[in-house]
Parts: sequence; structure tokens; C-alpha cells
Amino acid sequence: MKRAILGLMLGFVCTASLAELPVETIPNVETLPASYPDTWVYAHDTNFFSLSDAKVVLVDVAAENRNYKGSIPSSHFPSFLAATTRPEVYVAESLYSRRMRGERTDLVTIYDKVNLAPVGEVVLPGAKRGMIVTHKNTLQFLDNEKLLLVYNFTPSTSVSVVDIENRAFLAEVGIGGCVMIYPSQQRSFGSLCNDNTMLVTHLDEKGMISKQ
Repeated sequence: MKRAILGLMLGFVCTASLAELPVETIPNVETLPASYPDTWVYAHDTNFFSLSDAKVVLVDVAAENRNYKGSIPSSHFPSFLAATTRPEVYVAESLYSRRMRGERTDLVTIYDKVNLAPVGEVVLPGAKRGMIVTHKNTLQFLDNEKLLLVYNFTPSTSVSVVDIENRAFLAEVGIGGCVMIYPSQQRSFGSLCNDNTMLVTHLDEKGMISKQ
């Protein structure tokens, strides 16, 4: 009997406590500034236990708590790169028609920095994007962020060239078994080769090889 009375009393206390909580507006979505403070950084959560549910999180390393400012979904060993000339973030990722299997689509998804919401995408033909553990030199800008380069590995190596201003795929250029993308001059980049040399590729305005 005493236990029953005690249970009822605890129930009343819990009910009273819940009733004091303010009403929460749902949905409650906040926006971010177009230009982030220097203490805000992107962190890549690959999520090896569920590769289709990976994400890029935005955190303030100077904050007293560990709360995210926001997150961007990404899939299957993605690469990401934030622009400095426009308020956008780019994620090179791979999607499957049946989540973990089926027809594969490689693409660059474009997110705005204010809402961390998708605002566009560029499909990469051929399903060749290199799905490897995160490496910053698998996704790089060229020509003052006008071009975006995506590293491909099939295991043959190549680079997909994207006109990111017009959101269009331009070309695929071979890099002869060399790896990664190391920007050099305006429309040039280097790739490391297995004989301890570096292959330098120069592109023209259409994203095609002008010299190699």
C-alpha cells in the first residue's frame, strides 16, 4: 500500500514538473551567418558503421559546450570543401538507388552556408569518384574557385573538372596512374606518381588538357 501511495506521489511530482516546461515551437530552425568566425571549423564524421549516413558537422572550438552549429549529410566516403569567394560548401559523394546497393550516382552537392541546405548539384558521369578515407586532395579548387576538381579512382586514376560557377560538368582528364590533386598555378595542378615524380596538368578554359 505504501509503495502504491509513493508511486502516485512521484507521478504527481513528475506531471507537475513537465507542466512547467515552456511550449516549444516546432519546427525551430535557425540560420547561420554567411561568413563564419575563425573559431568555427568543419569536422568530418565518416561513420564507418553506416557509410550512407556520414555527415560534416560545424562546430565552434572556442565554445564552452560541444553543441553543433549545424551539419551537412554526406554519403560513402565523401570529400567536402568550403568556398571562400561565395557562401557555399561542396560535397563530392556517391549515392545508390537502394541506399547501399543498386545503381550508383556520383555527384557534387552544393549547400549554402546560411541554412546548410542543398541549393544545387552537379552529376559526375561514369561512377568513377574515388571512395577512399577522407583526404583533402581528392577535392580542390582551381582558377580562383571557378573550377572544382574531383579525384577519380577505378583503379585507373583521373580527375573530373566541374565549372562550379555555372554548375556544370566540363571534362574528365587522365593523370596516368598518378594520384591526388595539388593545385599550383591558375588552371594547373600536380599529381604524385609512383616513381617519386609529379605529373603537372594544365587545363584550358573549357577544362580540357592544354599541356601535361
